[in-house]
Amino acid sequence: MLHTGLLSGSEFWMLGENPHWYQSGRVVVPEIPHHVARTVRLSFEGRHAVEAYLVLMKNGNGTRSRNTIRDAMRRAAAKEKVRVGDKWVPKVPNGINPEMLRRSLCAWLMAAYPERWDEILASMGMLTEDVAHTEPKFERQELEKIRQHLKGW
Repeated sequence: MLHTGLLSGSEFWMLGENPHWYQSGRVVVPEIPHHVARTVRLSFEGRHAVEAYLVLMKNGNGTRSRNTIRDAMRRAAAKEKVRVGDKWVPKVPNGINPEMLRRSLCAWLMAAYPERWDEILASMGMLTEDVAHTEPKFERQELEKIRQHLKGW
């Protein structure tokens, strides 16, 4: 989900039922209730993730449960601990949710390609107001790792 930029509540799940949306390294989402039509650009990792997801769904091996994914994200977040005083506590106390992944991808894209904000926002289906408070700051080494993940976007 992290690499797709799709809305988890609708687009991600609908893609599994509509594999024809995936076209030449992009996901072309038609107008659906409560969402405008848009073309979602994918990095190489995003293409790989979507292709793997579609194969799983086609073979009947893909999870169709939002609860399964949500529970897996909570377990992953609970495993990450930080030391606070003399105790170890979850780094992300309320767990991870799919929207956090989408917003993280958006922040990565904006940091890696600051000259392409309009294109990024259109692909992510976001407005300037949605990210106005987000001024992503990353160390040079972090930014290089992020750019590796975003190759092909």
